[in-house]
Amino acid sequence: MIALFTNVFAAIGTCVLVGLVGGLVYGLMTDDLVTSLGYGLGIGAAAGAVFGVIAAVRSET
Repeated sequence: MIALFTNVFAAIGTCVLVGLVGGLVYGLMTDDLVTSLGYGLGIGAAAGAVFGVIAAVRSET
């Protein structure tokens, strides 16, 4: 059961981190850093939730 939650939270954390980095890069290019970071965080959290569910389903528990 611990491995299940580890996989889920790792997927969510990874996607949020990638979303924040992407939002930072895009925000620096468009001079709208706050909005781009918000979008990156939201998209990363949504993608992390999807991949987290996939990780939960595929985990061997």
